[in-house]
Amino acid sequence: MRKIIFKQLGIALGVLASFFLVFSLLQDPVVYHATLGKISSNYKHDSSGIHTTQEPYVAFNNANVQHWDAVMYKRIRDDSYFVPVSVITEKYAFYPFYPLVWKLSGIDSEYIVFFNYALFVIALILFSILLCDNPKARMIYFFAALLIPSAVIFYLPYAEAVFTLTFAIAVWGLLKNKYWLYFLGIFLFAATRPAVVVFIMALLAIDFVIFLRTRNIKQFIFVFFKKAAPAFAGFFAVASLQFYYSGSFTAYFECLNHFWPRSCDLFAPITDWSLEGFGMSVFSIFFICAPALIYMIIWTVKSLGAKEAGVSLFESSLEQKKEYLFYVSLAFLGGNLVYTFLTSGNEIDGFCRYTTCVPFFFIVLFQLPQKLISLSFMKRAAIFSSCLLAFIIFFNNVSYVRDHIRFEYFGLLLFILLALFTLFESYIADRYKWLILFILLIPSLIWQTYLFNMFLSNAWIFA
Repeated sequence: MRKIIFKQLGIALGVLASFFLVFSLLQDPVVYHATLGKISSNYKHDSSGIHTTQEPYVAFNNANVQHWDAVMYKRIRDDSYFVPVSVITEKYAFYPFYPLVWKLSGIDSEYIVFFNYALFVIALILFSILLCDNPKARMIYFFAALLIPSAVIFYLPYAEAVFTLTFAIAVWGLLKNKYWLYFLGIFLFAATRPAVVVFIMALLAIDFVIFLRTRNIKQFIFVFFKKAAPAFAGFFAVASLQFYYSGSFTAYFECLNHFWPRSCDLFAPITDWSLEGFGMSVFSIFFICAPALIYMIIWTVKSLGAKEAGVSLFESSLEQKKEYLFYVSLAFLGGNLVYTFLTSGNEIDGFCRYTTCVPFFFIVLFQLPQKLISLSFMKRAAIFSSCLLAFIIFFNNVSYVRDHIRFEYFGLLLFILLALFTLFESYIADRYKWLILFILLIPSLIWQTYLFNMFLSNAWIFA
């Protein structure tokens, strides 16, 4: 096990070093214009707005990483939620645990990038060890997880790395029968991002389906609240902290209603903050969340006629616990799609971030090798083809799409290639698996550095 962990750390350090090597090279005008500049543009933000430009990458420094959500996290880090009482501020939309970790680390904005990446890598190592039984697949999927086009989020001064690691700690506690560790992980997870609300709903949905099988109401209530208690505690702790500064226990919701009012408008045009984000979000919809939702509907219908003896999750076998986490993760991903569909007014801003940069995506990813064993080649091909066909129909009928072939959709293409690889990797010889991943490494890093530069330039955000 120790040998595998050292190999994973070596891969992660190699990817990190390669990321900043590529980023540094593309800061050089000669290199940029001879390579990426031939097929794409960058962005520039000045007094007149945001424009495309043929300039190379900008400098990476302390000032440049203070954009978008990073600004709010830094403000909370520096002075918590301190504002005049009764004043509504965007601060309340952001939860406090990540800013607290940032503050305790004593790290400047520029170097928090490396700290976040380290936390992300630790989370991936934990998930791979705890959830993936095949040592070879564990290494392959760990490498693939570092290459996903949206992984750049874990480089930014955002909460995703802490959010993912805290849940990984909870999974560790659950699988190792250490409830105190599970409680701590979920409590901190709940204090990191408001997505804990969707997690609680996913728990409730899966537990209700299990109840339909067991018909044991006492167990349903007891086990649900035992699992959800730390989530409720973390949620209440955040509400209490915000109440201390604002005088309102519902400051978070008031902030959302004021700055980001939600509505359901099924006939509104589909939009996103950027083409880059749109392409990756469309992938998330048709290759991740829609299949997860369909799978959960089928599983629920099958459960209606099933009957089995109930076993508390905390007393069940290791495999049963993994299975439960798999279903909860699918419920979270599918639930995110339903929530977005009902409340976004067809604005899918940041959808990819909320579905591929969360622990539930990686829980599913690292269990895929085992889950795919029972699927034949033809069934896998049918699943991929169905997702691809639905995506093509959607992509060809959305007015937001501009010219189907353009660099802004390169992240979408990379996601599709990685999905194809993960679905069929068991049919590929080991040496070719590594060859494919190393071939994908450079284009993946180019895309990730492109998005990183986009963030540093304070351009249209992608997540």
